Amino acid sequence: MAPGARSVSRPMGKWSQVLVGESLGDVSGRRFERAVLRDCTITKVNGARFINCDLYHSTLDVDEIYHMLGVTITLDCFSFEGLRLSEVALDSILFLLTTTLGNDEKRQRILGLLTEDEVYRFRRLFECLSRRV
Repeated sequence: MAPGARSVSRPMGKWSQVLVGESLGDVSGRRFERAVLRDCTITKVNGARFINCDLYHSTLDVDEIYHMLGVTITLDCFSFEGLRLSEVALDSILFLLTTTLGNDEKRQRILGLLTEDEVYRFRRLFECLSRRV
């Protein structure tokens, strides 16, 4: 196997779609299931679904938190191994982890990684969203 390559345990015949090196931009509301999105760039994912996808070496280049809302990504190594996240994308995921219960000390350390302005913006945004329910 070539350096940096990895083996894929999912049979390649099971992939519904294969996209390599594409600039996908805004995929808001789209559904990808059993798709390979390798070396792709995505800028908006609000409401998108990535179910059992391979996002290896792709870039989630989100510049506003609103472009992250409602995204569904299967939590496995195919989704996250080698995935590049913009600062906004990573900070959004980190902030969501702080809204859980338990592990108080770790959640406080995570909050310490975010600026006061980011924490304020995230809290305001998620407070507004929780009122919709």
